[in-house]
Amino acid sequence: MAKRKLVLPRPDDLYLPEGWPPGIQLVSTRRLLLAIKAFPLAVSHADMAALHGASGTGKTTAACVAAVVAEVPWALLEVAPGCSGAQVEIRMITTLSRFAPAGSYSGLADTRAGRQDQLRELMRTVRLALILDEADRLGFDGAEAIRYARAQRALSVSIILVGHKLDSFLRTNPATETRLEVLAEFKPLAGREMLEVVKKLHPLAAATPDEMLRQIDRQYSKGLLRRWAKLLVRCARLASKVQATTITPDLYAMALATRGVHP
Repeated sequence: MAKRKLVLPRPDDLYLPEGWPPGIQLVSTRRLLLAIKAFPLAVSHADMAALHGASGTGKTTAACVAAVVAEVPWALLEVAPGCSGAQVEIRMITTLSRFAPAGSYSGLADTRAGRQDQLRELMRTVRLALILDEADRLGFDGAEAIRYARAQRALSVSIILVGHKLDSFLRTNPATETRLEVLAEFKPLAGREMLEVVKKLHPLAAATPDEMLRQIDRQYSKGLLRRWAKLLVRCARLASKVQATTITPDLYAMALATRGVHP
C-alpha cells in the first residue's frame, strides 16, 4: 500500500499566539516528522506527551501541526508565570468547555472541589488534544492539578506539554514524567539540515549562497527557526527597497541593525 503523502497545514490554520511571520513557509524538519508520527499514539489513548528543547526550535509549531495532521480537535493554552494549581484548573475548564456538548456546561463552580469535579467530567466527555505551552511554568501545584484531573478511567483529553525548560521540570516532577507516552527533544538545526530547511523558508534564502547562510547561522541564528524566520522577514522587507534578490553581507548587517544587533 502506497504511503499517503504528508501535506502540511497552511500556517494561518495554526492560530499561534504570536501569529505567523509573513512570507515564511512552513517546512518539515526531522523533529516535526517525529512529532507527527508520535502524536496519534498519544492522542488515540488520551495520553500525555512532552516536547522540550531550546526556545525557537519549533516545539509549539510542531505540536500544532501534529494535531492538525492527526485530524483531531485541539486547543493551545499558554501557562502563565506563577500560575497556581487552582488557576490551571480554571483555565483548563474554560478551554475545554468550548468543546463540550451543548448544554453540558453551565459555568464555573463556586468551590475548588466543585471545579475539580467539573474538570474531571470534561476530561471524560470532551475529545481534544490540549497543548500546554510554557508548561515548565506549571510548578508542582499545577502538575498535581493535572495529575488529579487525569486520575480516572475513560479519558478523552490528551495533554501535550511544551516548554524550553521542561526537562528540568520533569526531573523534579517524576509523577508527571513517568506518565508520558511520548518525550521528544527539539535541538537547533545544524549542518545540511539547517541549509535545507532555511532555503525552504523563504525565496530570498533559497537564492543565497550556502556559505553566507552558514555565516549568518554561526553569528546570529544559531540553528533556531524563530531567529531565522524573523531575520528573513526583515531581510525581505529591506531587499524590496534596494531591489536585492539574495542576502548579501550588507543586507544582513542592515537587517540586524534594525533591531540593534551587529554581526
